[in-house]
Amino acid sequence: MRNIFLTLVFLLPLSVPSFAQNVSISRQDKAIIIRSILNRSNLPNRGLSIGEKADELNLSLENIEPSLLPRSKGMTFILFNRQQISERIKTGFLYYEFGRFKIRGKRIHVSFGYYFENHAGQTGYSGGLVYEFKKVGKRWLGTEINGFGSIS
Repeated sequence: MRNIFLTLVFLLPLSVPSFAQNVSISRQDKAIIIRSILNRSNLPNRGLSIGEKADELNLSLENIEPSLLPRSKGMTFILFNRQQISERIKTGFLYYEFGRFKIRGKRIHVSFGYYFENHAGQTGYSGGLVYEFKKVGKRWLGTEINGFGSIS
């Protein structure tokens, strides 16, 4: 009986799944993922709204920090916090935003999309893509896994 108990005690750790396999995300990793998404989005060639400039992008600071943004020739990021966006949507405002960086096991999911809101005219629309990134060696590889959009 004692031999069976000892055998179970030694084998038990081998059958428990390891939870240490989850990926973590550093500030540097997050900056790499942000740069990858911005490069894929082909922002200089996006369709422009009234008053929007091709070399400027209204970008929400929700879920990101300014220091994580790449320096880009030909593109200036105009950064807005949540309060500034709330003030501007009263008369119509188009901005872009990153979603939360969600860790899913060995992968990271994040969305990037555009949002137009006009509370005076009570209209709005949005759209974007959800990306999945996984680390292979020292590189982050990303793919588009879903899209979203709405009109109100």
